[in-house]
Amino acid sequence: MPYLQQIDQLQAHCLEYLADLANLHGVSLMALMQN
Repeated sequence: MPYLQQIDQLQAHCLEYLADLANLHGVSLMALMQN
């Protein structure tokens, strides 16, 4: 199932991106997701 694998990779990249963005703004990822 390569399609599901692609989705997993996209989600991982998305989380990494959000974490980096949160770090740039000095906000924790959990605080970002609660808003």
